Amino acid sequence: MKKQLVLLVFSLVVSISLVSCSTNDDGPADSDQFLNADVNGVLFYSSNNSAALSFLKDYNSMGTVSLYVRSISDSGEILDFQIDNFTGIGIYRLGDQVFNKNWLSFSTHDQELWAIMPNGALNDRTNYIEITSNSDNRIEGKISCSKLWNEQRSNYAPIEGQFKLNIRL
Repeated sequence: MKKQLVLLVFSLVVSISLVSCSTNDDGPADSDQFLNADVNGVLFYSSNNSAALSFLKDYNSMGTVSLYVRSISDSGEILDFQIDNFTGIGIYRLGDQVFNKNWLSFSTHDQELWAIMPNGALNDRTNYIEITSNSDNRIEGKISCSKLWNEQRSNYAPIEGQFKLNIRL
């Protein structure tokens, strides 16, 4: 009898646990969040269903806003970018002049780094991130760069991509 009672209590606890657990206890799902790119033939895919994505909006003391995105694919590549002095929908050039602090980097799982950093492509206006939609907690856009340099600056590669990202408040 005691064994049956223990089994009954155990079954009830397990049943209640399964019924009360939810995969989405933190609000609405944002499974449509993603960052996809083709970096010189390497396909990069990251979504909150498969890997880590983060999007931060930083309000600094000068009253400007910076966006920082970090994305890790399920195969280990990392794609990061920053937009300094973010003002909303528009095109944000990468490395085209000395006052531009926007940058983008891509690293493979074997530590190979490709990037366009501030001042990294002076007077070249072919490298940009375009924000096509902006709300308080979501941005959408595309990435287009013709010259993502390797660490030795001896070679460069193109990158094309798109993203939909939700800020974590």
